[in-house]
Amino acid sequence: MGLKINNFAELSDFFIQHKISSLTDLHEYVRSKKCDLELTLLLGQLLVRVQQIKHGTLSKFYSSVQVGHYLVDLFNGESQEQLLAIYLDTKNRVLAQKVIFKGSLNKSVAHPREILEPAIRFHSAAIIIAHNHPSGDTAPSKEDVDFSTKLRDACSIIGIECLDHFIVGEGTYLSLREAALI
Repeated sequence: MGLKINNFAELSDFFIQHKISSLTDLHEYVRSKKCDLELTLLLGQLLVRVQQIKHGTLSKFYSSVQVGHYLVDLFNGESQEQLLAIYLDTKNRVLAQKVIFKGSLNKSVAHPREILEPAIRFHSAAIIIAHNHPSGDTAPSKEDVDFSTKLRDACSIIGIECLDHFIVGEGTYLSLREAALI
């Protein structure tokens, strides 16, 4: 089948396309021959994501894709740019998650010290930062890349690893680490 459903908007489109408008319809579809194992697994993963959103955090990160999906769901519907820091222990378990700054429609201003002070307080081994672009475009600005580099360097000095910086747009994300920009 080759499903590509990465967020709730794409799931909604899938449901509309397959005329699934109730839990009864979904139950019937899942039990039918039209449904393959891939969709069943996807629905299970989405249920886990719903539970994570409900509780406001994950307990542990395993991959950048998992982090990216979590952030897409977390930032969904935000009309102002926000900068978020996720503080991790040595096994990538989440110690804390904190909104560092809420900006205007297209700008978030923060300094590495505002991210690192809680990192030290939480005894973090690593951090992940993320911010959203309410415009929906995940292309990093020069300021985004410069800030990431400055933060990575500051983290290095105090022995905390800056694992990644994510930019979240409309239903998608960009990992600056995967894009080799930090």
